[in-house]
Amino acid sequence: MRFKKKSIFLIAAVLASLVVVGSVSGVFYLKYMKAEKETAQQLTEQTTQQTETTQDTVEQKQQEKGKLREEITEDDKSYNEAFRALEMAGHKVDPSIEKEVKDAFKVVIKECKRAHDLEFGYSHENHLKMATHDMIIAFAVSFQQNGYDVNVDDIEVYESKSSGVVQFIVKSTKKDAASIFWVGNYFTSEHQVDIKRYYGGHVGKAFG
Repeated sequence: MRFKKKSIFLIAAVLASLVVVGSVSGVFYLKYMKAEKETAQQLTEQTTQQTETTQDTVEQKQQEKGKLREEITEDDKSYNEAFRALEMAGHKVDPSIEKEVKDAFKVVIKECKRAHDLEFGYSHENHLKMATHDMIIAFAVSFQQNGYDVNVDDIEVYESKSSGVVQFIVKSTKKDAASIFWVGNYFTSEHQVDIKRYYGGHVGKAFG
């Protein structure tokens, strides 16, 4: 009888131990599962952030490269013709080179507006030493006779296939008139402007 009681007591003790161990194991298992869930959630958030960052970078680079316009207006058509004339359309230059070209055009525009009887100073200082004369005359006519003007900040500058040469699109505007888009080369070593052709607008009978 005493042996039977001892056996029952031992069995009860073992069962109690199993219950305690099971409870402790259950607590640790729940904590483990919670930690795993939090880790997985953090990884998902990091992946989402990385994906969004990558998408933003791609979109920014696409915007920086430039692109053709949807042809709704006559200006859109003329711009696209100018854009297609570039050797590396869409590949914009570094901001420092873009600023240099814009600064050079400030001088060129000033000279084109100043030139009396379209007589220019084709000098190195005026950035016109390597200019195509007919195109510079046409550029000046657009200011002096046809009332066009240029916002230098709108000038677009792109890479070319030649070393030491970048290419530009310069937009001349006039109220209630089609815009003119000038395309040409800028020689980075010589700091000289050479307008090669234009698209759209009305430059004048002598040069249009």
